[in-house]
Amino acid sequence: MNKQTVPDGSAQAFEFDPSYGTNFTLVDGGANDSGMLEPGTYSVTEVNIPAGWDLTSATCDDGSDPGAIVLDSRETVTCTFTNTQRGYILVDKVTDPSGATTSFDFALTGGPSALNQNFSLTDADPPRDSGPIPAGSGHSVTETVPSGWDLTGATCSDGSDPSAIVLAPDETVTCTFNNTQRATMVIEKQVQHGGENDAFIFAIPNLLAGTYTSTEDDPAPGFDLTAITCDDGGSATPSTGDLGARTATFQLEQGERVTCTFTNTLQTGTIQVCKDIVPDDTSQWDFALTGPTPGTRDDLEDGGCHTFSDLVPGFYNLSETSQAGYATTIDCGAKGSDGDNDISFILDPGEDVTCTFTNTRHATLVIEKQTDADECSTTSTFDLPNLPPGSYPATEDDPAPGFDLAAITCDDGDSATPSTWDVGTRTATFNLDPAETVKCTFTNSLVAAPTGESSDSVGVGQDTYTTGETVYATGIGFVPNTNVDIYIVGDLAWSDGMAIPPDVSSDGMNTVLTDGAGDFGPVNVWPPPLTVGEFDMVFDANQNGTYDTIIDAVDDPNHPGFTARVPAPPVPVGGVIVPVDKLGVVASWMGVVALAGLAALTIALVRRRRA
Repeated sequence: MNKQTVPDGSAQAFEFDPSYGTNFTLVDGGANDSGMLEPGTYSVTEVNIPAGWDLTSATCDDGSDPGAIVLDSRETVTCTFTNTQRGYILVDKVTDPSGATTSFDFALTGGPSALNQNFSLTDADPPRDSGPIPAGSGHSVTETVPSGWDLTGATCSDGSDPSAIVLAPDETVTCTFNNTQRATMVIEKQVQHGGENDAFIFAIPNLLAGTYTSTEDDPAPGFDLTAITCDDGGSATPSTGDLGARTATFQLEQGERVTCTFTNTLQTGTIQVCKDIVPDDTSQWDFALTGPTPGTRDDLEDGGCHTFSDLVPGFYNLSETSQAGYATTIDCGAKGSDGDNDISFILDPGEDVTCTFTNTRHATLVIEKQTDADECSTTSTFDLPNLPPGSYPATEDDPAPGFDLAAITCDDGDSATPSTWDVGTRTATFNLDPAETVKCTFTNSLVAAPTGESSDSVGVGQDTYTTGETVYATGIGFVPNTNVDIYIVGDLAWSDGMAIPPDVSSDGMNTVLTDGAGDFGPVNVWPPPLTVGEFDMVFDANQNGTYDTIIDAVDDPNHPGFTARVPAPPVPVGGVIVPVDKLGVVASWMGVVALAGLAALTIALVRRRRA
């Protein structure tokens, strides 16, 4: 057994466990002879590898694996174990200015062991030690630069790029990251008025060290610039102010925060509030002004104005106390407008602002519904008060099939902007003027219900049949050119929404197509033989299997529509056998007439309808 270390010459001892004897140790360049062994299979394993070392190679000169050495007779096998010492990567943080407490995040990744270490460093922290890591290429150190800093240098002691460090065995590489803090420039505006100061501060962070200038626009006529001062007088390169040019020159060093203050002496302004009421009325309105110079004014009437004087510049809010039944708009010229009851703006030095509050009376929208249904005509109204003037559409749902929308009318025809309507779309468009009440009336007319009944083959109504006759059906007033399902069912008392039972006729439920007028018949709906009993004929116009009183029909909703009976036995009349039919026909003697040498009886049949 031979021992080889990288780098050469290490005094570190390594322990081996052979299958043919007791454990032994070797240092770099050392060898161990097993002595004479019987031919066979043996193994040698390096155990308890010291910290900071990796077994990077284990080979035998006969090609055997050290864990399964096949030893032949008179053969000598030499196995070499190579161990590579690990290295170290140190990461150091340096800031400008020094002593910064900002924490910087780092990631040490890659290399043969797929390293993944995350840590943070400040300027005062000692360098970060990676600990022993396998030698090789592919190691990378990256920094997440915080806001307000710049990475101005990143170097490694062995010349490697921090993003591609090649670590040699037993090598220690130190990578240093230099960060320079950016500077902050602060412009402070001091406004002096009535013995008080208002301050406005504007900071510009994250600036590179250097020279910057800030110039104030001419504050006239409302203000005078009376001073410019900067707070870095102790600096080797102090900032300066030039009052005549209204300019501060900032000399920023790394990490420095410099404030230059512009002091202005202001002039006062005015805010005038005026009231306009549409249409004119005698209502009175209260106003409040909040801001540096607050104030109030009560009971301002239509056409009146009030001026808030001697106002120092600043942020103001002007509001009125709202009243029910009015919509408010505000116009303050260049300061803007609003649709609520208050407005906010900045009053500049020496500025005069006029705000007009216009209060427009709300309107009322009235929808009237008139239903023309013979004896059941009705009228109902729905009011929508307190609406801002404007255009409002109102659309009626389709009243079909029971009703038609016959008309829409609105009562503001004399208005400059009259309301309009469109019967086709069932829509009235209310055009509401201030304080106006507009009523639009929707008039609906009842649509006649369809009818249907049992009949004979020529369409004459028939409500009694013998079992040997055919039942026909006729209908009037249905939707033109549509299918109607015809059911024959047992007699029922019908009400809206009832489910239609299955058809009991031998022919089953029939479907008929109406003509262009909505009529049909007569159609054969029950051929003989008929079943004895009392029946209703139901006409399902929308084919939904439910009786709908408005669009469907029943030949008699409260009594049997027709009756099927067994024919009565023949009755002798004047020597002639005359059958009495199921309709209750009465035979009356009309006389005897000779025909072709034969005697015949003429029978007048009188149809008696059941009440």
